[in-house]
Amino acid sequence: MRQWLVRRSGRIEGPYSREVLAREVILGRLGLDDEVSSDGEFWRTLGRAPQLILEYLVGAGDDPVARQRLTAACRWEEMLQRHAPRTQDAGPRERPFAPAASRFRPETERQHDMNRGARRRHRFIAGVVAAGILAGLLAILYVYGPTNDEAPFEVAPVNCGAAPAPGVNWSNCQLDGAELGGANLIGARLRGANLGSANLAGVQLVNADLSYATLSVANLGRADLRAASLVGATLRGTDLSGANLGGTNLSYADLSGANLSGANLEGARFDNAVWIDSGKCAAGSIGQCMSGGR
Repeated sequence: MRQWLVRRSGRIEGPYSREVLAREVILGRLGLDDEVSSDGEFWRTLGRAPQLILEYLVGAGDDPVARQRLTAACRWEEMLQRHAPRTQDAGPRERPFAPAASRFRPETERQHDMNRGARRRHRFIAGVVAAGILAGLLAILYVYGPTNDEAPFEVAPVNCGAAPAPGVNWSNCQLDGAELGGANLIGARLRGANLGSANLAGVQLVNADLSYATLSVANLGRADLRAASLVGATLRGTDLSGANLGGTNLSYADLSGANLSGANLEGARFDNAVWIDSGKCAAGSIGQCMSGGR
């Protein structure tokens, strides 16, 4: 069987059988401008040697579907021959696609393994980068997102006559003396409300906004005020015994005369607050009032 050499970009490869050349053209690995020669002296382009690939194109013509099927068949046969076990006496030329695949394809088996490892590394690096971006976004959200000074939930419009409920908006409402013991006011907005002398014993005010509210002499015993905002609130003489103030923001609040016995103050902020003894807490007071002068 006649064998053919291939020359492209000044590089000579081969020899290969006519079947190998035809299939490499069909699979797009050889172009019709690449040169072939049977003796290494007389060269011509594959476009001028149609007999080398003609029998593979018979019946396909200009039908794109037929050409796709032909290409698919060539790829399938190549895959089968690549993975077929070699016999002991089988030489490389008895596996027509092995030379073509190793010489015409940009990836040899070794390169394929190396590139596969590189692709895994790229995926790993991409995952690390994505995780870093996500961590950065979360950090930005933590720093610039809603704080205890802001309502963390979407709440209803102000309605001073609304019944007690999570997320209720009683901002600036006059609720002094209200009986709200044990009510569920999680996420409620009570900014600037007047709750003086109100009964709020055991009330749930997690994440509620009570900034600048008046709570003088109110009963907040055993109330759950975790992560609530009481910035600038007036709590003079307020009963906060047994209350949960974990993570509550009490910056600039007035706690003079308040009862904090048994209250959980872990993580509570008392920056510049007026303490129960009327002393001023220093900036950075967390979990306790650090003396800042009177």
